Amino acid sequence: MSGAAIELGEFVLPGASAADGALVAVAFHREIGQLWEADQAAGIIWTDSLGTLILDLDPRLAGAELGHAIAREVRNRARRDQQHGGRP
Repeated sequence: MSGAAIELGEFVLPGASAADGALVAVAFHREIGQLWEADQAAGIIWTDSLGTLILDLDPRLAGAELGHAIAREVRNRARRDQQHGGRP
């Protein structure tokens, strides 16, 4: 992912071990990069501030699946804020 930065001030995975957290983080990073690059190529600009983001995800998700789901939710929030007057 080049040309953008997303800062997550606090990333909490209740009940996750360090190993599970690492799997989620790696999958998230990979997925968010691919989503951002696809949106940039399509001319979709994300907001640069997400504010507080609390996700309600399927509790059965774990590891890479959870990382991918979190990335999609972050992307949806960034797009939604942009469509409703967020900063480009």
